[in-house]
Amino acid sequence: ALAKLKPTPPEVVIATADLLKNENWSVRSQVLMVLGNMGTDASIALPQIMAALDDENEHVRRSAASSRTRVPADTSEMQLALVRALESDDRHLRSQAGRALVATSVGDSTIIAPELARIAVSEDRKASMAAFNVLGKLTATDVVPLLAPMLSSEDRQTRQNAARVIGNFGPE
Repeated sequence: ALAKLKPTPPEVVIATADLLKNENWSVRSQVLMVLGNMGTDASIALPQIMAALDDENEHVRRSAASSRTRVPADTSEMQLALVRALESDDRHLRSQAGRALVATSVGDSTIIAPELARIAVSEDRKASMAAFNVLGKLTATDVVPLLAPMLSSEDRQTRQNAARVIGNFGPE
């Protein structure tokens, strides 16, 4: 019901986000789903949502990443937190973080592109693939200079993924 208040008053968002302090993981997970359903109105709770990406409970982390896909991250700090979530061992968290990054309108991708490029060449293949996929959604101007050196990598998958992403930019 709280998420259906449109627009959601800031005091309702703040009071809802305060419930993330609850010791019950199920409550925290549900709160994150409600915040996600509030959409843009929940932007003032982004610090709490982002903090939940590091929660001890995997269900809470997944809910945080999922809610992040519906609450815009307007700051580079928030976007970098999502980029770092791509390195998680939890495949659901990686997936949700990737979706959230793609859904986020990145005003200046020069901030997250280098961090994504670092992850793209990591030995963690799942994180690497997630990073390449997000890099493909950014601008060619910011990404191609980072990926071009990867075309001569000794690692075949790195070369292939870099070529794929660069090729998908087309004439750009």
